[in-house]
Amino acid sequence: MLEEAWTREQGPRRLFLQALIHCAVGMYHWQRNNPKGAVGQLRKGLRKLDPYLPAYERIDTSRLKHDVASVLVAIEAGTDAINLPQIHPSPI
Repeated sequence: MLEEAWTREQGPRRLFLQALIHCAVGMYHWQRNNPKGAVGQLRKGLRKLDPYLPAYERIDTSRLKHDVASVLVAIEAGTDAINLPQIHPSPI
């Protein structure tokens, strides 16, 4: 569903959706026991998320970035117990 939305968009919203997709695909790779793929996708997602801090489209992007970065650190450390990042509404 995000893929369909992303391909129709232009400008800043397109890149924002790409960031979310990279993060989701990264988590998918991790769940499929592909840490290398997970790390690559999560790094892309984090880079693309930076311009949308601290909030974008009523999403708390600062919290999302923190949670995704924590997962990335855990995956790189070889930790198995990882909490999936959640999208939370922005307090702003």
